[in-house]
Amino acid sequence: HGEVGRRFVQPWKIVFRGQAWYLYGWCNQKEEARYFKLSRIQNIRNTRRAADIFEDSLEAKKSKSKDVEREYSERLKKEYRLVTLTVRIPKKELWRIMDDYKIEESQASAEEPDGLTTVTFKIPDEVWLVTYLLSFGSSLEVVAPKSVKLALEEEIKRITELGHSFDEF
Repeated sequence: HGEVGRRFVQPWKIVFRGQAWYLYGWCNQKEEARYFKLSRIQNIRNTRRAADIFEDSLEAKKSKSKDVEREYSERLKKEYRLVTLTVRIPKKELWRIMDDYKIEESQASAEEPDGLTTVTFKIPDEVWLVTYLLSFGSSLEVVAPKSVKLALEEEIKRITELGHSFDEF
């Protein structure tokens, strides 16, 4: 957690969690599965050493890995105020939320006659939340909570008013 140093890691996969990309793999120094934030990795090099620990062969080590996962979830809860968000979105756009917030397609409702699906998930209630939701354009509808829906409406209003000031030029 914030330690600077040299690590030898056996990488397993790249994952997107909490608005950042991470390398997930086996840390030889700590002798456990760890997440390494990609933006913090410097001077990476391939040692050409063959991997000897693989994610799917870690039955004996899984309890440690689950502890790391639990610690991450607890840290996320402490660092961010999470809000339960319900949205309606085209099924073809659902992958973005699935990738960003580690939800399964089974958590989404069946596609409705209007082509939308409803999904509920937890997301940090941070300053970037509204801009994240705006990045979906008109394809996303916020159902709940009302506070997020209102914040989104207020931002759209500010953007619209800003657009009127450009007409003056």
